[in-house]
Amino acid sequence: MAKKADKKKGKGKSGAAAGSAPMITVSSHPRAQRSILRTKAYAGLAGFALVGFFSYQAGVEPFEVGLRALIAGMLCYLAAWGAAVALWQKLVVAEAQAEADRIREAHEEALAAIKAAEEQVAKERAEKDTAA
Repeated sequence: MAKKADKKKGKGKSGAAAGSAPMITVSSHPRAQRSILRTKAYAGLAGFALVGFFSYQAGVEPFEVGLRALIAGMLCYLAAWGAAVALWQKLVVAEAQAEADRIREAHEEALAAIKAAEEQVAKERAEKDTAA
């Protein structure tokens, strides 16, 4: 029984990750998912079609045309996938940074408004004390 309890303890979040901010990933970003899927599909189809067309125009045997087109389609699919993921990693980080900056500015404005209100109250109290 003790072994099972030890195994269950290890399966939870680590101590450092449990209290930290949520992870921002490309796979959890809805626009990134759609964009990457669309990019991969178009790149694979474009690679397949272009290589198939140019191989056929060059007079290559039909089986060889199909084989070349399939290989080119797969390679374009993989290349587009890598490029799209790399691009979206940068975009997701930039979006997160922009949102953090926006929130920070809103907090600073709220803090400035609170300080101004506190100064106004202190000023009114000082005027009231001098008048009495």
